Amino acid sequence: MNETLRLYRDRVLEKNRFLNLTAITDKEEFDQKNINDSLKLLEFHCFMPGEKVLDLGTGAGLPGIPLAIMVPDIEVTLVDARQKKIKFLQELLTELDLSNVKAIAARAEELGRNPIYRESFDTVVTRALAPLNVLLEYSIPLLRRGGLLFAYKGPKGEEELKQAKKALKLLKTMHMHTHTYQLSEAQLSLMVFQKEGDTPKMYPRTSGTPTKKPL
Repeated sequence: MNETLRLYRDRVLEKNRFLNLTAITDKEEFDQKNINDSLKLLEFHCFMPGEKVLDLGTGAGLPGIPLAIMVPDIEVTLVDARQKKIKFLQELLTELDLSNVKAIAARAEELGRNPIYRESFDTVVTRALAPLNVLLEYSIPLLRRGGLLFAYKGPKGEEELKQAKKALKLLKTMHMHTHTYQLSEAQLSLMVFQKEGDTPKMYPRTSGTPTKKPL
């Protein structure tokens, strides 16, 4: 394994004793279920130099940090609502010398209404953040027109997709493809969406509303 990836894993597992970053505590299992799963995207997407990538709900820095390590010429922004996790990630990024990554504490709804970030990213990546009809409202306002959302999903992905038809229409977004793969005997998927038009100004709605009243 890449030495920087190994150091990243070790630091996350060390900090995990004091801060809830991951349910996985075994090194080999972390490599397989977190790092290898994060890097699965590289089999389906070729990043362009300078591509602006947002990792929404990053938690322990997944999938953003492994992707940034393996593709050093992309610009990655890690976002999580929990300040303690972001503080740890900021310290970790300095130790790993990842100058192409920054971490900020914010709610997705607030970020999507901030003109600095709204419709500014080429790509959004998320793992286990929310059901699709909620996730789309969180992420699509942050993408430029033509930008891509990659949503890592489990076996319920197709069921969530059926429930997200209204959200896709309102947010002017198309489901492009679903890549399925197996990892540690689990059937997983990587769902790809493309933003086709400017996001209506009313989205995202105020903090908490997308979860309480999904589109």
